[in-house]
Amino acid sequence: MGGDLFEELFGGFTGGGRGQNVRGDDIQTTLNISFLEACKGTKKKVNITPIADCNTCSGSGLKAGTSRNTCTTCNGTGTRTFVIDSGFQMASTCNECRGEGQTIPRGGECSTCAGVGKVRTKQTVDVVVPAGGSIISLEADRY
Repeated sequence: MGGDLFEELFGGFTGGGRGQNVRGDDIQTTLNISFLEACKGTKKKVNITPIADCNTCSGSGLKAGTSRNTCTTCNGTGTRTFVIDSGFQMASTCNECRGEGQTIPRGGECSTCAGVGKVRTKQTVDVVVPAGGSIISLEADRY
């Protein structure tokens, strides 16, 4: 699961909603190297497929000239409140806007990313395996 449990459970209420810049998942791949490469160290090219902002809509999820509308289901609050028989109230994330308070008008979605604002990209990165072949992780700002 990684990350903060509270954020995982209540991300929509703490700003971790869709369309915002949040840290993505780690990228994991298998790399086969020879025994000699593990002993001496090596540098390998690895193909990865990180998720990035859509270039067509710049991550907005909208077609050009389209803007988001206030969600009519929750009136822009991002939550829906239900009153149970005894007067007890229960709130939940709006299922129409997924807690954002805004919706994309029908037909206004970017055709490249289907309104998500993110796409899977292909990249080749150099991975350095240090001498001794210890387990490594590669972290770069570009993905």
